[in-house]
Amino acid sequence: MAMAPEAVVEMEDIIRVVLPCLPAPPFRTTGASRRSHSPRGGGGEDRISRLPDAVLSNIVARLPAKDAARTTALSRRWRRVWASTPLVLDDSDLLVFRDGGGGRSAAVNWPAVTDAVSRVIGGHRGPIRFVRLTCCFMELAARHGILQYWLRVLAAGGVEDLVLVNRPFPRSLRLPVDEPDGKLNSKFWEEVGSIDCLETHITKVVFDKFRGERCQLAFLKFILERAQSLLKLVIVLANGDQASVDEMLTKLKSLTMAKRASECPTLLAVVREGDSA
Repeated sequence: MAMAPEAVVEMEDIIRVVLPCLPAPPFRTTGASRRSHSPRGGGGEDRISRLPDAVLSNIVARLPAKDAARTTALSRRWRRVWASTPLVLDDSDLLVFRDGGGGRSAAVNWPAVTDAVSRVIGGHRGPIRFVRLTCCFMELAARHGILQYWLRVLAAGGVEDLVLVNRPFPRSLRLPVDEPDGKLNSKFWEEVGSIDCLETHITKVVFDKFRGERCQLAFLKFILERAQSLLKLVIVLANGDQASVDEMLTKLKSLTMAKRASECPTLLAVVREGDSA
């Protein structure tokens, strides 16, 4: 169901407030791409390429993603440098705009931005340090299976920090943790790497609308096994009759046998009554 224009505007206002609070790239990369002009018409001495690979890698890591990828056209050595440099990707560096025409402000070309992100993520075979996707149209990416591809590649690359903003907040969008045949990938959470924020800082987790699905239980087990500072895990059951509530509570009993990273976290199941818990 399409969102009303007023709702979209309201969501964008919320996003503008939230974005500054999200983790920023390790380097300030955002900026317009600029062409370098040599005073000798391009015939000057190439001193940069004489630098060690480690220095070049440090330089490439500080470039906007689009410019960093362009360095691969310089030489075979530069291709190797970019491939081995830990990827720092902020999709705000990849924005592509359509010509508004008639004096209208240019609109973002969402398919072009999505394709650009795919090219960068798919073309970089080295480690992945930081990825921040706050401008992509996630509903479009999920609809064509692109979001699933991104997450699979990022997980395989051992991404250290990942920021995803579900824009423009479609209610039906879910993270693709299922296999193409519709069966649950039970190893999804087992294969997730170390997450420092979860493991050392999270003290309370509230899980809303629990229905007893396998993927939900796997996620809750993942939280218990990783969150070393966890004090309380609150699970709010989805609305249902007494029989379904009893079934959900029965499934939650498996969590009492799960390994726990924290010494004594409190598990609390809350049953909703109407629209309130």
